[in-house]
Amino acid sequence: MRHEHAGPATPSWVERMTPGRWYRISGDRPDLDLGATPAGTRYLADNDPALEYAPNLDRFVYYSTNHGPQVYSIASPAGSTWPQLVAGAWTWRSLLNEGNHLDPVTQAAAFSSYGVNVSHTFGRFRVATYDQTDVAILVRHTDTPVYAMRLN
Repeated sequence: MRHEHAGPATPSWVERMTPGRWYRISGDRPDLDLGATPAGTRYLADNDPALEYAPNLDRFVYYSTNHGPQVYSIASPAGSTWPQLVAGAWTWRSLLNEGNHLDPVTQAAAFSSYGVNVSHTFGRFRVATYDQTDVAILVRHTDTPVYAMRLN
């Protein structure tokens, strides 16, 4: 089931993303030909795991730092009644592209000048929807890049 809604305009850089790959979208050296962002303007303020809904995928999206860069979609079984949902199989599928070479958890831990907790998400994983495109957004630390993955 698709949800039609008027959302924010799709940023031009989203079209340059390959689905299933992580990209730096802020910091000193962001990907996608984006300009560097000044310190103090690039980050969001503040456990594991994260579960979000991606309306264009019509799936839940699961992320845990314990799985490195891996992101999964979770499809519910057919039906909408409680007995159908608890009796049916929930289908998990990796959304990570085989060509992905970026692990945001490892990279952010290496870049940060602060002590880091690599085993928690702290509520800093979200899915943003732009028209027909869902994008996963991950913030690891206050002094590291913001990461994004196009999901579809």
